[in-house]
Amino acid sequence: MSTEYTRLVSTPVPAQMLTTADLKSADANQLALCIGESINDDQAFRIINTQDTNGNLYSFISTVMKPIVSDMVAAPLEPPAHAPHVDIAAASRAQALLRFNVPASPDYIAVIVDDRSTTADEALERFGLTRIPSTEEA
Repeated sequence: MSTEYTRLVSTPVPAQMLTTADLKSADANQLALCIGESINDDQAFRIINTQDTNGNLYSFISTVMKPIVSDMVAAPLEPPAHAPHVDIAAASRAQALLRFNVPASPDYIAVIVDDRSTTADEALERFGLTRIPSTEEA
């Protein structure tokens, strides 16, 4: 089966960057809405599910994407057809904090873009993060 979604993007957003009352308006979620393909992409980062060795908390996602998204992340942002209401200023603030192929840090938004053979667990290891057990797992 052939697909356009040939890349895996993994990103932990520091919890302190998600402190708005309405998580949809958080800068990282506005960036996800701007470069994603769904009106619901503004809900990408909503669950604090990982931590680093210093106890810093993150909302981690790992998802497939089209290769063109990598180009979009570096380009000036524009409202997409599916979300003309996106907050470009918020998305641009998040875009300025992106750092590629580095360990997670509370100071920026780390990103790994890899081929689909990479797993989310491998990305977590590269970020230096571990999952926080959910109440069901505890």
